[in-house]
Amino acid sequence: MTEGGKNTIKGTIGKGVVVAIVVLFLGYGIIPSTGNIGENTYDVDVKKVASPLGNGAAWFACDVSTDTLWEFGYGGSVLLGEAPGTSFLTGGTWIPDCDYPWWAAEYGTNTNGSALWRMNTQGEYEQVTANCGGTLSGLAFDPVTEQLYGCDVDKLYMIDMETGNATLIGPMPGRFFIEMGINEEGQGYGIDIQTDCLYKINLEDASTELVGSLGFDLQYAQDCEFDLNAESAVFYLLAFDGMEANLLICDTETGHCTLVGGMQPGEWTAFAIPYGYITPSAHFQWTPIHPYIGETILFNASESFDPDGYITLYAWDWDGDGFYEESGSSPLTTHCWWSEGVYPVTLLVLDNEGAYGTSTQTITVYENHPPETPVIHGLQQGTVGTEYTYHFPSFDPDGDTMYVFWDWGDGSTSGWSGPYASGNEIYANHTWLKKGTYLIKAKLKDGMGAESDWGTVQVKMPVSNTMPVLPFFERLMERFPHAFPLLRYLVCQKR
Repeated sequence: MTEGGKNTIKGTIGKGVVVAIVVLFLGYGIIPSTGNIGENTYDVDVKKVASPLGNGAAWFACDVSTDTLWEFGYGGSVLLGEAPGTSFLTGGTWIPDCDYPWWAAEYGTNTNGSALWRMNTQGEYEQVTANCGGTLSGLAFDPVTEQLYGCDVDKLYMIDMETGNATLIGPMPGRFFIEMGINEEGQGYGIDIQTDCLYKINLEDASTELVGSLGFDLQYAQDCEFDLNAESAVFYLLAFDGMEANLLICDTETGHCTLVGGMQPGEWTAFAIPYGYITPSAHFQWTPIHPYIGETILFNASESFDPDGYITLYAWDWDGDGFYEESGSSPLTTHCWWSEGVYPVTLLVLDNEGAYGTSTQTITVYENHPPETPVIHGLQQGTVGTEYTYHFPSFDPDGDTMYVFWDWGDGSTSGWSGPYASGNEIYANHTWLKKGTYLIKAKLKDGMGAESDWGTVQVKMPVSNTMPVLPFFERLMERFPHAFPLLRYLVCQKR
């Protein structure tokens, strides 16, 4: 159970086997930026997001400064292992429905062309070809034609995915593309590192069309990729400015970039975002429906399901900040908040293939109010040994059910009894066995433990319903000693 604060996520949420959680978002990973990158300020918008990508997808990249493969997800960054090859990996892309869906080119392997590699989500890899016939700097898979393309600065290639052979489509004069991407409609795009501009690429004839300036000073060691999980594909750019690496969103209508945040130190290429999985469906309920401050709430995600597999992980974001503070294999968990308010809660479910599904609902946490003080009704003078009934109308401002506690003033109490619905009349009976003046007290308690003040009423028991027979007749016989012989006999026998 967590109580309002953040707990470190218990499991990395991402595809594949977790090898090592190296950094968390509160350290490195995606670090929300203020717009200042290194010592420079660029013409980009700032969009602070907590998850690595806007829709929460995991993604993969290679740090060419250390030649290592990485996975980025909700738990932070995960080191998968060493990168393949003898040179460094460049353009990356994702090809769905493959055992090794993460593809990348190895730059400058041969004078006549690059090696092609494909990797799985555990960091295992195999070589497609040692020489594709082109020195590739970028790769992109077309989800419409299911064709693989590559660019080499000012040339566009089509690549045979069986053999890895690259066929020249045509030159792209005046361009200096070191990476490319293709959206859900089959439209190609290229990032020109010399002009810092975005261009459209015609995949049939290699012609290009200017879209606009990125507003960002690009250096080498970067890559771009479309997130095809979203309803409308989002174009992401891993960009290195010579000092720091940053994640940006590029507007394909204008070319203008929005800064998501700074990457952990490194020079990142071979960028790939998984897609093409049948996603699981996330659903959850909670009880009580209208919780109070400090009240334990049970969250139940057991109605979540996966159409083509099974769910392996349930992760909870308790405050809508994009960080999943709690995760585990059970669909049940508890949580509480210590402040009144409206909280967006997101459930993320991960299936056995690494696909994600999310559901967000709003939880309203209320301040609890104690029941109203009872106003006790009943006789205020009575006879010892006679049972009397006392009652009062109950009311809780929040409509909660309540429990009642009676104190009869003679040392006896009822203990807590109930529950009673708000608005009901509550009755209780009591008999006093001795003369005296007694203070009757009653109070109410709701399900959250909030108690009312005591309601009180005073009652007197001055008269006994048992007549003092013997003392009366003794005094009578003392006054008339020779009268009532039969009565005298009976009184003597009574003694």
